[in-house]
Amino acid sequence: MIPSRLTAFTRGLFDTFGEFPGALIVFTDWALYRPDEMALVASLRRGHGDCRPLIDAPGHLFSSSEQAEAIAHCYVALMFGWTAYLYLSSGAATVLFWEGDLVDFWSSDERLIQQMRATIQTYELRITSDDAA
Repeated sequence: MIPSRLTAFTRGLFDTFGEFPGALIVFTDWALYRPDEMALVASLRRGHGDCRPLIDAPGHLFSSSEQAEAIAHCYVALMFGWTAYLYLSSGAATVLFWEGDLVDFWSSDERLIQQMRATIQTYELRITSDDAA
């Protein structure tokens, strides 16, 4: 998928959530420890006062006022093909970003599921597995 489409989809994904409740993003895998990639994520983390390397602290907690920062961290996972989980503080949804352009979405909230389906259609993406079907 084209990077600009990925970033637009990610913004749309966050719009699906409605009012952002805050979230935890945990990076679980990054293919290589490339200095330029680590420099970018380290810069984002320093903006939150966290100077620890990603390998020492792979998670970051975002307050409800830090939606833009949370989206930016998701961009890192998408652009570099890293694996990261996004857990909404409300517990309403969990998202897994992996392989650069694969996104898994789990929710027990039917409203969120339907909104996610609409977001998928908006960006002309496809559902590869749908347990609800």
